[in-house]
Amino acid sequence: MFTFHLASHLRMPRDEMLQRMNCVELSYWSVYFGLYPFSDERRDIGVGHVVSAIANVNRPKGKRALIVEECMPKYGRRKKRAQTFEEMRAVMGLFADTQNELVNRRKK
Repeated sequence: MFTFHLASHLRMPRDEMLQRMNCVELSYWSVYFGLYPFSDERRDIGVGHVVSAIANVNRPKGKRALIVEECMPKYGRRKKRAQTFEEMRAVMGLFADTQNELVNRRKK
């Protein structure tokens, strides 16, 4: 699914993107996506901040302040789960492969 998100973000067909991009660049994009998702969730967080600020400024005295998560849309969101050992190993393997390829390129 990640490659579909990336192709949409880059505004090009997925097949064309995969032909033009090597595995190292795709790995970098994957890490970047983990840090800065290209999804609407980030926008929802921003909207949640604005809505909670407005609601909290106008709330009656003695009423509890709303937190950001309470002011964000809740559509189809799944609960986050802990990564399995196999998933962690796969991520670290991808990272190691990428680093090894970069080291080998520098040696050439």
